[in-house]
Amino acid sequence: MLYEVKNRAKASSLSYRKVVKKMNEQEVLVFMLDSIKKDNYEMAAKSGMTDDQIKDFFDQSEPSLTYMIKNLYDRMKQQGIIS
Repeated sequence: MLYEVKNRAKASSLSYRKVVKKMNEQEVLVFMLDSIKKDNYEMAAKSGMTDDQIKDFFDQSEPSLTYMIKNLYDRMKQQGIIS
């Protein structure tokens, strides 16, 4: 996963507005988590963290990030922001 995120961070930026396919809940959650990981990787790499340090950071933070993203999705759904 780290390799995948690292390569995406180096690739040209993805235009999220061009996503035209409707996503199910799981796809949205994965999309949001990957986006956060991409941003976190870029910031961590710029701060001088090694790949091992970044991997440890991702391993430690992924459960809480997943929890927060799921809650955010559920709240947006409850408010009718998403269907």
